[in-house]
Amino acid sequence: MQTTEYFTKKLNQKEYQHIQKRWLESTYISPEFRLKQSDGRFGLYSKITEMNNQYLKLTLLKDGKTVKDACFDKRFNPRAQLRRQMMRGCK
Repeated sequence: MQTTEYFTKKLNQKEYQHIQKRWLESTYISPEFRLKQSDGRFGLYSKITEMNNQYLKLTLLKDGKTVKDACFDKRFNPRAQLRRQMMRGCK
């Protein structure tokens, strides 16, 4: 898993120490959702059961490989995302 220097430094900060490496790696390898953002970056999402079923979001650079950031996205709605994907398929 490639990371930016920014991300590596961020993981060492106290407010990011609750994010476990195994969660990052599993989200990177097999995300439940992979979304292209309007800025060309990608968002990878996976539900983390140990964190009260919150979704962990990894933000990748435009290359689609390098992790720039990670956070728990409380606004992510998987049902709405599935609906959007289904609607795109109907066109």
